[in-house]
Amino acid sequence: MNKQQTLDLSRMKNTEYHMYKGGKKMLFKVVALPLVGSIIIAFGFCPNCLQTGHYEEYIVNVFFSFVLWNAISMGSYVFVVKPLDKYLPWLEYPVARTIMSIVMSISYVTIILLVLYYILLEVYYGFDFFHLLNNGKLTKPIIYSTLIAIFISLFFHARGFFFAFREAAVQNEKLKTESINAKFESLKTQVNPHFLFNSLNALTMLVEDKSDGAVDFIQKLSGVYRYVLQQSDQELVSLVEELDFVHSYVDLHEIRFGENFKVDFIQNESINDTQMIPPLALQLLIENSIKHNEISSDRPLNVQVTIENNAIIVTNNINPIRVEKRDSTQLGLKNLQLRYSFLTNESVEINQTEKEFSVKLPILNPKS
Repeated sequence: MNKQQTLDLSRMKNTEYHMYKGGKKMLFKVVALPLVGSIIIAFGFCPNCLQTGHYEEYIVNVFFSFVLWNAISMGSYVFVVKPLDKYLPWLEYPVARTIMSIVMSISYVTIILLVLYYILLEVYYGFDFFHLLNNGKLTKPIIYSTLIAIFISLFFHARGFFFAFREAAVQNEKLKTESINAKFESLKTQVNPHFLFNSLNALTMLVEDKSDGAVDFIQKLSGVYRYVLQQSDQELVSLVEELDFVHSYVDLHEIRFGENFKVDFIQNESINDTQMIPPLALQLLIENSIKHNEISSDRPLNVQVTIENNAIIVTNNINPIRVEKRDSTQLGLKNLQLRYSFLTNESVEINQTEKEFSVKLPILNPKS
């Protein structure tokens, strides 16, 4: 048996299974459920039939109730529910739909009952149906049957409303999820050009200063940017990998600033491959500290990256600059906060004093 034959056989078995499953469901709805309900209803019509030996009357009542049940359940769907679903959907016209459902259900049930009683009394028993109807002898059984039939009909209408509401809720949640995913993807696509923009800006400053470190910067930048291209489309990356990348990123800026820029890594707890953070999160924070502070021999920038209590805290001293750099894209912290909001309920904490600025990033553990 070749691959195509195996696939066709699998599809055939799958189709047969669904047909079998659908057949069982239909059998339950059309036979089992109505039959059980009819036995109970028939007992209500003639509670003493079985005790007094009127088995034929009891069987007739069961059959009558069975036909009535299916006429209402299936007929209501075809002649009431389906047209109303088309012209008066539950979610768009709830009040009008409720009113019309009640009116049409009562009208349909009344017509079905009169037709069935006519067949039962006039055709089966040979009674004068209209004479019995005019004398009021059918009033009680018709009212009793109508109430039961309306209850069954309204049950199916309520069921239809529930399924419509549930379907709308599912679709609404699906749209929300798709919207969130779209926004998250948009945020991720901002990270890549944002990193390149700032790296090229740093390279420009090295070239303008005619620094010997420009060539070394370019060589290391290619390795760093390779990581950016590989990881920037991921939702999360390993903390271990991100720290390795950040060390390389820091090396780039040590070429640019020399001893005026220093980053200390303090690890107060062990880390493993299951701990994750958004890609380029640490890089964004270090870049943010460089971008918003003056860095010189008189005013060096000291950054501290601390890992403790399942979080990463990036702290830097504040060296205010008089004029904000014109190349600032204002994407850094806002982007990071939004990305975290899509990934976890834990928030990014930002604290600032007169001398220090710090950002606390939660370490995520999706596999725990």
